[in-house]
Amino acid sequence: MLATFDQLGTALTKNATVAFSKGYVTVPNEARSIWNVKYVSEKNTESDTYSNDKFASDTGEGQNFANSDPVKGYALQLTQGKITNSFELTKEVGKFEKYNVVDALKGTEDLARSGAKRIELDLQLHIGMGAGSSYTNKDGNTVSTLAADGIAIFHATAHTVRSGATYGNLLSTAFGKTGLEEAEVLVRNFINHDGQQVDRLMDVIFSTKKPSLNGTINEYLNSVGHVADGNRGINTYSMGKHGSVSGGKYRHVPMQYLDADANGAVDSSKDDYWGLAASNSEELQLEVSQDPVVYPPQLVQRNRNALIQMDALYAYGVRNAFSIVLSNA
Repeated sequence: MLATFDQLGTALTKNATVAFSKGYVTVPNEARSIWNVKYVSEKNTESDTYSNDKFASDTGEGQNFANSDPVKGYALQLTQGKITNSFELTKEVGKFEKYNVVDALKGTEDLARSGAKRIELDLQLHIGMGAGSSYTNKDGNTVSTLAADGIAIFHATAHTVRSGATYGNLLSTAFGKTGLEEAEVLVRNFINHDGQQVDRLMDVIFSTKKPSLNGTINEYLNSVGHVADGNRGINTYSMGKHGSVSGGKYRHVPMQYLDADANGAVDSSKDDYWGLAASNSEELQLEVSQDPVVYPPQLVQRNRNALIQMDALYAYGVRNAFSIVLSNA
């Protein structure tokens, strides 16, 4: 049924939220499935890292209990930023019944997709650009890609802790048995601010969506026999028989924009990027003060068009880098 301009505005007001929600969920939840999401009410936040997971002490009969104080790490400061988008429906659209309500609502779905896609772009570029100190985003703004210790999110050796020791989380080996083992060695050598080993459980393999890379990862996660062993020995990375998750070491998160440039276009030099991550770790922070929302249509005075707007406010960053490893093979 075609709508007059007034009817169109009424129908959009009633159905825009439904269309917006429908559009939002069509964007795959990729990087967002790894980041630890927190909702905040402040514009600026400071998150202190600390370690207090020391080993308990041997205590003799009648002696006082051992005491250990937390060791303060580095602070991550985040400032909420805003993303926006909008579109206009002209008066002629309604007056001459060129489009119906359903067609107009498709624009609202697209608004939602634009918000969800921008969040994914930001989070995935934070990883894909994370071997450097910063990059210039599509809006011309400089985005820092430093962890809270002041070192690029991914570095082979130089991440620091308060004890003075260092660790690394960057390699340049292609995905496979050798690459996985190198990445797991880096994880094994992660340390907290006391200089003690961090018992970090890495449960995600993330990668670009390059078909051959995805195929190899899926073989590792699903084959019973070892992919790189001509004798088809046991595959310790497998998800188990019949694809069950029992016994599986990792889940795979392919990312659309991990191999993108700052504008979201394909950057072929990143085709083979992959890595390991501990999902929902507090070290990977996504702070949201407002999820993407759509506003009721407003009348634009200068041209009598119907304006529909979307915005969201969030910030993101990495505290300690010992929850993620990147291979920029």
